[in-house]
Amino acid sequence: MGEIVSYDTFYLTRGGFIVPTITGSISCISSATIIYIIVKSMRNTVYHRLLFVISFCDMLSSLAVALTTLPMPTDVIYSFEGPSYGNTKTCEAQGLVYATGNAIIINVSIILYIYYLAALRMKMPDHKFSKRIEPVLLSLAITMPLVLVPLLAMRNKVVNPSPYVSFCFISSYPLHCNDPRYEDEQCIRGEGGTKMFQYLLFACSFLVVTTLLISMALIIHFFWGIERAKKRREMRSTDILSTDPEDFLTDEDYELTNLMTKQALMYFGAFLLTWSWTLLNFWKGWDKD
Repeated sequence: MGEIVSYDTFYLTRGGFIVPTITGSISCISSATIIYIIVKSMRNTVYHRLLFVISFCDMLSSLAVALTTLPMPTDVIYSFEGPSYGNTKTCEAQGLVYATGNAIIINVSIILYIYYLAALRMKMPDHKFSKRIEPVLLSLAITMPLVLVPLLAMRNKVVNPSPYVSFCFISSYPLHCNDPRYEDEQCIRGEGGTKMFQYLLFACSFLVVTTLLISMALIIHFFWGIERAKKRREMRSTDILSTDPEDFLTDEDYELTNLMTKQALMYFGAFLLTWSWTLLNFWKGWDKD
């Protein structure tokens, strides 16, 4: 093998080891707390089931992040200041738990937005959604990442250490071994396989963002209709009859709709804040590959 390119990134430093350990541990504990609250409350609604799956997968993926460099091979070629006590298998396990867990989180988050859309705009009750839609979507959301991510990643050997992440994730090893500009770097693992994941990530990202934007647009449009109906109800005289179903919402119905709309918008905002940075970070790392 030729000479390995040297790197000087934050992820190789002591801070790159400490920060993910702290943030990953906090996220893991927070998700475990949510799971405890849901189990203790004995609530079995669609919302609580979806939130349970999201929290469980986030707990596992956060634990993988918190382990940082520990599962990496002891002979890792990058100069991480964090200790490494693992091997190729432990590195793969860390990366697969992180990638699979986050793939399920994204899928179930989409189901959550579909649930909000069905509940708000279509007035679909919980029991109908849980009987007709939830089993199919939730089964696909969980089984597809559980099967496809490990199968593709292990076949192409693309889960490896990277100088742009503090834990094992999808990367050729060494990082630039697939780049013809670095002829001296010969691939130890992941030769040619990372490009497939890059295209797959792009397609999935496009699908996710499109679904979220359409769902949020429809929910916001519905909420504005409710707001207009409330104003019409407050302003019209009592002898004017309305044929608009939205004008017959009770104050309790309006408050519930308002609450669910705010929840949907907050989840949407949290999703963008969390995943926009993550996707940009990995795209930046892959762009250097």
